[in-house]
Amino acid sequence: MVKRDMHSTESQQQPVSLREVFEVLSGDLNICFAPLQQSMENPDEDGNYTFDPTAARTYVNVAFACIASVATCMRQWATAHLPHDVDEQRFSNAEDMTPLERAIRIGFALLDHVCNVEMQWHASEQWWLSLRRAIDIKYRLASPRSPADLEISAEEIMTVVDAEAGFRLRLAAYLEEPAPAWQLQLTGE
Repeated sequence: MVKRDMHSTESQQQPVSLREVFEVLSGDLNICFAPLQQSMENPDEDGNYTFDPTAARTYVNVAFACIASVATCMRQWATAHLPHDVDEQRFSNAEDMTPLERAIRIGFALLDHVCNVEMQWHASEQWWLSLRRAIDIKYRLASPRSPADLEISAEEIMTVVDAEAGFRLRLAAYLEEPAPAWQLQLTGE
């Protein structure tokens, strides 16, 4: 008789398909960004952008949900393909990072390790700098102290766009077709 955890599901028993999760969540993110993109394509006569505040907050929340979910899947996929346990802490340096920053760093480091590649990681990469600023925006939205904390400027939207686009581009390098000879299929097969 096999004991099952109450939280166990069939999908948890199957290896995670990083590509499929990435595609679904990227689709959700693209849908949430569409109203903002329309605003960006139609600035007012002074060249300013006006965003629906609800659409802007939704986009930020979905962007971070996507990034966090994909970072988790990256770790799950990589650890399922490791021949032995790896101390994840060796992949995140001692600098002060939020839990999401640490999860992203560890996720990409594990992918590098499993795929046997050395992608350069620079803390000065634009998308990473934008991610760090965007996390502050997300925290402000999640814990507002006043109604003003729920407002998002066009500059802040662009910061989140830079962060999530950079994250998606970096991950897409692992999912490109045709895959380099060193790359494993990221489908869980």
